[in-house]
Amino acid sequence: MLSYYRTEEEITRSCRGKLNLQNCAITSEDHICFTVSASQTWHLKATSETDKLRWITTLEESRLRITPAPASIQYGDNDVNRHNVKNQVQSSLNFLQTKLENLTTCQDLICKHHQALQRHLNELDRYCTKLEEAPSSAPLFSVPPSPSKSDAPQENNISNLVKSIKERATLFRITSSAMVSACVEYANAAQDQSAEWERIFNHEQACLTQYEDALECLAKQNSQLEILVVDKVANHDDGECSDDEFFDAKNEVTASSLRLFDNTSGNLGDENEVLKMASKKIRSTIPPKPDMPQNLWAILKSFVGKDLSRIALPVNFSEPLSSLQRLAESLQYYHLLDRAACSTSVEEQILHVAAFVVSTYSTSRDKVSKPFNPLLGETFEFDLSKEVGIRLISEQVSHHPPISALHAEGRGWKMHEELSMTSQFRGKCLQITPLGETHLIFENTKTHYSWRKVVTLVNNVIVGWPWIEHVGEFTITEHNKKHSVNFNFLPHSYLATAHRVRGIVKNSDRKSTHLLTGWWDSRLESAPITQELSSNSSQTEYVTDSSTLLWKKDAVSANSPYYFTPFAIAMNAKDPTVAPTDSRYRTDIRMLEEGNWEEANQEKLRLESKQRVQRCLLEETGECYSPKWFSLRTVSNTNSDLYLYDGDYWTCKKVADWKRCPSIF
Repeated sequence: MLSYYRTEEEITRSCRGKLNLQNCAITSEDHICFTVSASQTWHLKATSETDKLRWITTLEESRLRITPAPASIQYGDNDVNRHNVKNQVQSSLNFLQTKLENLTTCQDLICKHHQALQRHLNELDRYCTKLEEAPSSAPLFSVPPSPSKSDAPQENNISNLVKSIKERATLFRITSSAMVSACVEYANAAQDQSAEWERIFNHEQACLTQYEDALECLAKQNSQLEILVVDKVANHDDGECSDDEFFDAKNEVTASSLRLFDNTSGNLGDENEVLKMASKKIRSTIPPKPDMPQNLWAILKSFVGKDLSRIALPVNFSEPLSSLQRLAESLQYYHLLDRAACSTSVEEQILHVAAFVVSTYSTSRDKVSKPFNPLLGETFEFDLSKEVGIRLISEQVSHHPPISALHAEGRGWKMHEELSMTSQFRGKCLQITPLGETHLIFENTKTHYSWRKVVTLVNNVIVGWPWIEHVGEFTITEHNKKHSVNFNFLPHSYLATAHRVRGIVKNSDRKSTHLLTGWWDSRLESAPITQELSSNSSQTEYVTDSSTLLWKKDAVSANSPYYFTPFAIAMNAKDPTVAPTDSRYRTDIRMLEEGNWEEANQEKLRLESKQRVQRCLLEETGECYSPKWFSLRTVSNTNSDLYLYDGDYWTCKKVADWKRCPSIF
């Protein structure tokens, strides 16, 4: 019940009006006004938009708690009423169980009496057979002889047998009648309880529907409230900046903004190279993300427990990048690999490799939007070999299961990665389980590293601010000299900061040499281990020297659309020299980037329909898709089959030979 008082002092006295929230309608008029309508209509005005959203949320929750119950059963949200319903259901089950036991007892008695009756009938049948077989030599009209003494027992047996049959038949009839009565009672009781349970089920179903609607409404209001708070904070902090705060990106930067520093000393590289980099313009901004409502619960509520990689979601929940570009984004801190390539020892090199592996997760902290699923045969290249010394090529080599292959090379290193994943919506979170391996090879030290990725959880996908969590353990293994790093991405805890990582570096003798600590979204430090302490807990404690910073995340603009880094913004810039299957040519991604959501949805459906038609044609002819730039081969050190780069892409690009590329767009 919603009561109206003019002042707080009147609360202890009679109210000026009441509205029953059970059947009321709550609607928003503008940014601070809303109405509550039932038998009367109240026009209410809040002090601010935040206060209005808080009022509407509270009223919706209150209305949810007073869901009406069927007339036959008193329901409610309190524990007593729920306990009463549970007792009624249990009592009904006990009653039906008693009736079922009565049916079982009647069945046993019927079987018992039936066997006894059948036994007596068999005996009577044998006597009758003997009488029929006996010789009848007496004349037809002769006087019957008087019974002898030997015939008396036989007549008594027949008389007793007939009497027993009559008794058994009577018992069988009584038991059968009891069985019929018990069946009728059970059927009536089951029918009565079925109607009662149907009322209970309908009530629970109505509560569930109302709860889903309330969740959906709450999610919308929460999203509006968060946008309002972010805008106010941004306006309040405009013009202020510190070392720990974000900064705004400029409208135009050069390739030097990606990474212009020499990878070993941290000083600027050759002056001619810097001038060459400055001559190549790289875009630094994309259009802002449109502010459009997103009804996520209405879409995801039917996907609980399903693999989202096989489900087509609208572009409303996507970012204007494909999964191939998201995979390439993990190379943003490629300079760590350049440093590792310049290392003279494996002990030093593996620290930089560990820092690079942790840095690949840093760009995902705020990026909860889903990238576009690549089409079969789609590619993506990013060539910065003339600017900063790296280039990469990736291809979608399989559609079901979805598998992406990537090859990257830099100054003294090469990296091969195959990535597949399964994703399931668990109701409270979205769980993404990556599959595949990553291999890293350095030419100077002849070292070969490999590792796998950990599980990713997207929390608060329905209500609240979504946030990313990476959890699990994995090992970075050097296969030639047998060094390793055992990493543990620790789950969120209220007793410690989030996003923590902990790693132990071990040499070829399996001795722990360095302790790695930090956060996967900001920094990683290394400290030499001087002593290992025995502990009763599952986590071993170490005594270390002073720590050294291995990696620190670059600052990102707070106003960057989709939380893109400059590296990610540069990836989807138009380039007429790339292959016709490149992700830059995907019109649906380009339309989403430009803010045309409706057109992007229609174009996405067109591309997916074309892909299905092409797959059906391949199935009809019995052919299998063959990747154009990668082939399935065995990695010698791990004996695992991966899609590895064939080495032809850059050669074909020089002469613009794209004959092998399929028409997918």
